[in-house]
Amino acid sequence: MPRSVLGTTSLIAAALLAGCREAPPTPPKTEVAQAPGDPRADGEAAARRGDWATAATRYREALQRSPNDLALHFALGSAFSQLDRHVDAIEEFSWVVQHSEPNRSEVVVARQWLQQATGSRRPDERPSATDSSRDTSAGATPITPDAHVGLIEGRTEWPGLGPHEKRRLSVHLRLRGEGETNASINKRLNMEIGMPFELGRVPRGNYRLVGESRGVTLWDVPLTVETDKTTNIELSPGNSSVRPSDFPPSG
Repeated sequence: MPRSVLGTTSLIAAALLAGCREAPPTPPKTEVAQAPGDPRADGEAAARRGDWATAATRYREALQRSPNDLALHFALGSAFSQLDRHVDAIEEFSWVVQHSEPNRSEVVVARQWLQQATGSRRPDERPSATDSSRDTSAGATPITPDAHVGLIEGRTEWPGLGPHEKRRLSVHLRLRGEGETNASINKRLNMEIGMPFELGRVPRGNYRLVGESRGVTLWDVPLTVETDKTTNIELSPGNSSVRPSDFPPSG
């Protein structure tokens, strides 16, 4: 499935139809042009460089300002699909289908994606509470319909590093379950230090969140996810075993 930015929605639809047949395709995003510094434009810039976690975060911020913007919902759904967050992608594409004309290009693409992602469910039907807790897409960790899930959100921070600093470094985050019921959970995310992140809906339970950069483990912190709650975690020198003077190494 091509992941480059496509200039027209007709090309987007063509790319979708040419995509993989076994798993729900990952629809390309639409081009949303705005002035630099706008969360909408920031989301587009992040998507162009393949930083889908940042793109999703910035698109969500933009939607807080324009909650009925169909193109933003479609872009957010596309970012979620790139992150294998198919439950969240289903929610966004369902919104797109329900809130515009049937022949609009974004609606056509979203409907086709939903048909493959949801099987027998009608493409214009909003996922139920039971459906929204199920993600059986390829590579995803199955969550049973009656699972109790929560959301993990956080931010990384390190002195002298970040999108507005002279030096920029990426970090690899890994979330793994620590109990019998969530031992199969193993989520990974690559992102830039100094940016917020989300790790999606995960079953309740105890976890460890590990962050590595340049072969150095900056963070290894425990956290607990509760049902229907957001667990906020800040990864900073305050909960790192590495001193800021030791990382990044000089030279």
